[in-house]
Amino acid sequence: METKIIYKKPMLYFLIKLLFRDYNFNNGVIFSFGNKIYTNKELKIWKRGHEFIHCKQMKFSSIYAIIHFIKYLFLRKFRLKSELEAFQTEYLLLGKTEYALHELSLNLSGPLYGNLCSYHEARDLISQ
Repeated sequence: METKIIYKKPMLYFLIKLLFRDYNFNNGVIFSFGNKIYTNKELKIWKRGHEFIHCKQMKFSSIYAIIHFIKYLFLRKFRLKSELEAFQTEYLLLGKTEYALHELSLNLSGPLYGNLCSYHEARDLISQ
């Protein structure tokens, strides 16, 4: 399935910003919805891979994206599972380096994703 990269804020930006305070489109935070990837800059292959996984999780469909978004918002285990698959793909595309594992673990365990796990848990999960 094909994804579309759109270089502007998503239509739901105000809602995303309200629900995820650390989301900042202007600082390069990317948002996927259905088969669309919203970004303000060119994406490296590993970021495309990460976002492609999210599009795949949403079955490249706006309808499934709505369901996915609601579950992502309210179910921490679902959010962790969704992000973990994407982070593992990104780690693979980055060549499984120590630096990549460190940076990805900081991100996954950080505030943007709701502090889903500790840094050490993120390292263990991503590297599996």
